[in-house]
Amino acid sequence: MNRIRLKKIGLKFLLTFSTVLIAAYVINARQHFFDISENLTASRFRMMLWGTVVLLSFYLCVLTLVINVYFEHFKNGHRSKLKGIIWRFFYGMLATCPVLAVHALFLQILLDRQPAEILFSSYWTTDFLYFAPFLFGYILLIYCHPSAIMFRVWKEKVDAVETSFIELWREKRNPEFLLEHLRAVISGGYTIHPRKVRFFDILFIKVTSAGLVLYFTNGGQMPIKLTTTDIEDWKLSGWFVRTSRYFFVNMLYVKYPLDSINYYKEGDYRYLTLEDETMKSAMENLSAEKTKEQLRVTRTLEKNVKDFLNNINQLGEEGWEEYIASK
Repeated sequence: MNRIRLKKIGLKFLLTFSTVLIAAYVINARQHFFDISENLTASRFRMMLWGTVVLLSFYLCVLTLVINVYFEHFKNGHRSKLKGIIWRFFYGMLATCPVLAVHALFLQILLDRQPAEILFSSYWTTDFLYFAPFLFGYILLIYCHPSAIMFRVWKEKVDAVETSFIELWREKRNPEFLLEHLRAVISGGYTIHPRKVRFFDILFIKVTSAGLVLYFTNGGQMPIKLTTTDIEDWKLSGWFVRTSRYFFVNMLYVKYPLDSINYYKEGDYRYLTLEDETMKSAMENLSAEKTKEQLRVTRTLEKNVKDFLNNINQLGEEGWEEYIASK
């Protein structure tokens, strides 16, 4: 595991712990939220604060486990068997009910009350309101941005150490793993010549009346005397998806999964998102507006993105070091 990945994982855990600590403070301070000095100097408050941190960390584990069940079904294609609204309801119930059940059990033990007393108590319309935003906020965050789930991300990183990225790509068909493999085995820098360019260095392709314009992962560009028909003859043609009248996108550099965050809708169009390292590199020479324009998917060509995902098992992985030569 390289240093960059360790930093990313460490940052995720740091952000999670900070959020849990803030949530624990809000839950215990309630309407006295701004009396920070007075709260933190009280030994009873500190004891309750750290106890709540432990409890919320446990809830986080429970949420992570049950949400992973949801995404395993999503990966295996079961989601398509149910209508979207039903599946979202199932996700909400799956994520919420176990935590609420455990929470009610803890309240019953701590307060020494009967289950019915807990169920119909005023707690749910008073103190629970300080806990609810963090609970439902996390559930909504993971639904919209699955990669934010801590333990799922950690598991994938551990797998990446124990197994080569190319094996993970072949097993999970997630292009992010193939990209990591290629970055490790292909020499760095841009191997660009006056009349030819390496497939691995291409980010976008623009169609013009004079031929194609290749945009590189560093935002640079080069015109080349080829046509869209030539793209179809490439061994890696399946990776270059036409997303609008004038642009093709190299899907190797797109951020996955293609959910409502990474493949978002704005107005009449959808937009892909570049993975972080590529975005940073491309912005050296491309403006944010230009990059967004090239990532736009028109309504009539959304099918191309769907076809790419449906055919991802047939995509090749060899040939990224080869060159495209101008005619």
